[in-house]
Amino acid sequence: MAATATHPVQHHRVMNAIARHSRPAYDQLRNLDAKFWTKAHFATTSKADNVENNMSECFNAWIINERYMPVLTMIQEITFKLMTRIKKKRKEMLKSDQILCPNIKKKLDFYVTEARNWNAMWDGVRTYAVSKIMLCIFFYFKFINIKI
Repeated sequence: MAATATHPVQHHRVMNAIARHSRPAYDQLRNLDAKFWTKAHFATTSKADNVENNMSECFNAWIINERYMPVLTMIQEITFKLMTRIKKKRKEMLKSDQILCPNIKKKLDFYVTEARNWNAMWDGVRTYAVSKIMLCIFFYFKFINIKI
């Protein structure tokens, strides 16, 4: 019940009931950060609404003329529009001699270029240290230890 409580006051009441029933269970739950396991402490703002909204706005703008047609005609027109777009994109990729799509290739090239400034070192057992080389007046190494 503590995990499903949707308000901090309700969560507090349930936690008190757990404390009365089993003190070790209560202590174990108190040691955990509540923002990771109880609804009452989850963030109420969505991290994805903006992205989804932008996608729907773009799609709605793309089908603006079709939106005012009768339903069956609208679906047929949107299907035709999508098929035309897929055909056009397929034709562009068949002309290309690249294995990757142009946008993905552009991102990959950027990350490959950025990776030149990173150095990975292994201790021979379980730990890696990753350092970024920054050229200003001198070399500066910033170490990030990663354990497997």
